[in-house]
Amino acid sequence: MNCLNKRIKVKFDATHKKEIKLGDIILLRPDEWMQRDDDGNIKYDPSTGAVKWLENTNYLETKPQICTVVEANSKYPYRVGDRLFVHYMAYEVAELGDLITQEGFIFAEYVFFTFMLDGSYKMAKGIHFGEQVYQDELKTPGGIILVDKKAELCQVKLTHLPEDSQFKEGEVVVTIDNYNYPLEVDGRKLIMLREHEIVGKVIHAAEKEVIV
Repeated sequence: MNCLNKRIKVKFDATHKKEIKLGDIILLRPDEWMQRDDDGNIKYDPSTGAVKWLENTNYLETKPQICTVVEANSKYPYRVGDRLFVHYMAYEVAELGDLITQEGFIFAEYVFFTFMLDGSYKMAKGIHFGEQVYQDELKTPGGIILVDKKAELCQVKLTHLPEDSQFKEGEVVVTIDNYNYPLEVDGRKLIMLREHEIVGKVIHAAEKEVIV
């Protein structure tokens, strides 16, 4: 089958982001938890006596973002068997035909990158990853911290680029605002940017930072 209408069929890794490791202990992240009052007492439904449950709606924290292509679309570079990392909302809006197998259709634009066999990432068109830029701590000669390290608003150092990028790895770019998409890949905290969210880059000339 060839998928149509900007979709590809994938199988989600339902265990992704479900396990939390604390040393040698593995915990399962819950999708919901018992409601409690301000004193820590469990809340019950007065009409049924059943425990009240609260859904964990932090989709970035709970929804799987790793999936495998099971049916491709000839308009996109993803092939059957490719392992993908996708937007956290891809699972939430996916047309899951089978909740047991976790297979369903997603829009190809939700793909961030493909996992390559050598451990690298092949970024989707227009998708850039980077790390938040921080100002250095201001210290006295004796090592006393006068000003803590803090994030530079709207500045991101690029770490992963698509093949058609106009930027280079290591360049510091300026984003359109400070509401960037945070994500964690292989234990590394990164920021995802689409190309249209980049409005300039920082160059260093004669000890001055210039935004171009």
